[in-house]
Amino acid sequence: MSLVGNATSSASIRCSFYRNGDLNEIISGRIMGFFIGFLLILVLANVEEAMGEDWKLFTSDKKFHYYLDATNKIHAGKGVFEVKVKGVSIDKEKFLKDVKTLGKPVENYKNYNHTVFEATVDCPNKGYFIKLITEYDDKGKVIDYVASALMNWLPVSKGTLGEILYQAECH
Repeated sequence: MSLVGNATSSASIRCSFYRNGDLNEIISGRIMGFFIGFLLILVLANVEEAMGEDWKLFTSDKKFHYYLDATNKIHAGKGVFEVKVKGVSIDKEKFLKDVKTLGKPVENYKNYNHTVFEATVDCPNKGYFIKLITEYDDKGKVIDYVASALMNWLPVSKGTLGEILYQAECH
């Protein structure tokens, strides 16, 4: 295949893609592939929230009702579990005040519905690690998330999410 053709005729660049009409097919195929890939990413980003979760009310505190996902508990080692906990705010106005205090745009949270905490609990060492915190609106779309790179192992302390996770998984 020649992309440049002969040097004496610069006005007529020879390319087998153009002669056979393949270039349009290749470009169309790449655009379609990109489009399908993009849609697949969007769908997969929301599948976890839509499928395979069996939320059971576990406990409540001043801010949230906590539900454990009974279907997605993973035994990650001796006395170590990976779990998901859904927190549903008890007082939305108070929650929005907390959002404002954290410097987040309150207008993004007007349709807030719940928060999912993905964590690892180390029962023998009484510790926990929050891998991901994802906040969802009432249609199941992600409002905001914080990934594990920003957090560390924490000791289980009274009145914390760690205590809730510890009670759920270690007792």
